[in-house]
Amino acid sequence: MKEDLRVLILEDLPTDAELAKRELRTVLKNYTVKVVDTEDGFVKALNIFKPHLIISDYLLPEFDGLSALEIRQNKCPFTPFVMLTGSVNEETAVECMKAGADDYVIKEHIKRLGPAAINALEKKKIELEHKQAEQQIEHLNSVLRAIRNINQLIVKEKDRDVLLGKACDALVEARGYNAVWLGLLEHGDIISKVASSGFGKDASIFRVKVKTGDQPLCIKNALARKEMFMLVDRFEECGNCSIKDAHADNEVAIIHIEHDGRLFGLLAVSFSLDVTIDQKEKGLLKEATSDIAFALHDMKQEEDRKKAEMEIRLLQKLTMAVSEAPDFETALNTALSLTCEHTGWVMGEAWIPNHDKTILEYHIGYYDDSDKHNKRLNHFIKLSKEYTFPLGTGLPGRIWQSMQPEWRHDISVLSKEIYIRAKPSKEAGLKAALGVPIISDGHVLTVLVFYMTTPQPENEGQIKLFSAVAAQLGTVILRKQ
Repeated sequence: MKEDLRVLILEDLPTDAELAKRELRTVLKNYTVKVVDTEDGFVKALNIFKPHLIISDYLLPEFDGLSALEIRQNKCPFTPFVMLTGSVNEETAVECMKAGADDYVIKEHIKRLGPAAINALEKKKIELEHKQAEQQIEHLNSVLRAIRNINQLIVKEKDRDVLLGKACDALVEARGYNAVWLGLLEHGDIISKVASSGFGKDASIFRVKVKTGDQPLCIKNALARKEMFMLVDRFEECGNCSIKDAHADNEVAIIHIEHDGRLFGLLAVSFSLDVTIDQKEKGLLKEATSDIAFALHDMKQEEDRKKAEMEIRLLQKLTMAVSEAPDFETALNTALSLTCEHTGWVMGEAWIPNHDKTILEYHIGYYDDSDKHNKRLNHFIKLSKEYTFPLGTGLPGRIWQSMQPEWRHDISVLSKEIYIRAKPSKEAGLKAALGVPIISDGHVLTVLVFYMTTPQPENEGQIKLFSAVAAQLGTVILRKQ
């Protein structure tokens, strides 16, 4: 339903106010009138009543039309203003028009008020449309500048995290958007990296929450949609979001970062309520995110190539080092240390069946001395030596029984029934765990378990690598026993 037109009349004489209302009725249908006669009443009405049209007497006992016009210019310059004056002086009329009045009407010719009001409304409508068009062109130009800057970054910048951070800065610095965040996905809908610009102190809270899986509704909805572009419903989707205050007086759009059918992440832009994102700007934003996605695709290919080279080097080093090891224990320690050093896992341990093959016993452990958790890791190793695992019991026991790798993305949240060393592992700050069996002639020789101090979603590539390491070790270790 179209809202009623709101008309504010600044007039101290009730009879003149009624005459103005009578003339307005001849040209307007659905409208509401508010009459004030003081500066205070006028200012309050601008703030609360928010008129679409102002009709003001030229001279009042404690106020005047030119002062009212100046206030209008500062507060709402696109609200039509018609001056009513009792003077037939041409200089007065010129003064009013120069000051910014859209029309003036002499009270003796009050019948001109209706047409003057209509003309003023049309005039301001056209002015507002022109202004909005200019702002939109200026906004689009700023977005284009940002995209050009992003494309230059893509050519020069090969560090992924730096690229994402500078891309956010480019969109804000070009004054196209008030704030921007970019989330990089890993393994489905888990956001592993968050870059942002324009959010201030709230950004760090938002970053931590999102990376730990506490995603606001807007992210969940954007990930669930097939459409590349989505406008956020601030009233339904913002809720308790940690950056909602930064969006309080803004609209927000979320765009997929896609390339060749793969979703790499999400880009969110915050912009003023008076900015309208049209099809042209949607196209520009899609182009920007596609360019970012293409750069991420290239970086991923380069990372995969380097990773493959690392895996080959690791297997070669392991084969040589384990072959040259003087005994079984040295071979195992070498395998644990080399694997951790080359893959980023902070700790590894080996479990070996006892002589009658009834339980697994702790044999050896390795941890990165440079890790900040090293004291706690050393304590965890000491406690682990007191544990044994029958077939099918605990993480090592299950791997012994199944003869298959097992990945746990966060052992700190598991119950003692699933992960028996839950309490000491939590005290040590351990999170992700991956266990693989070393098998030879159909028997499990050793169970290797590796740990990280951050949660990690299951990674098929890592499982294959560690399984390959275990297979390589199987034949070599058998000769060392």
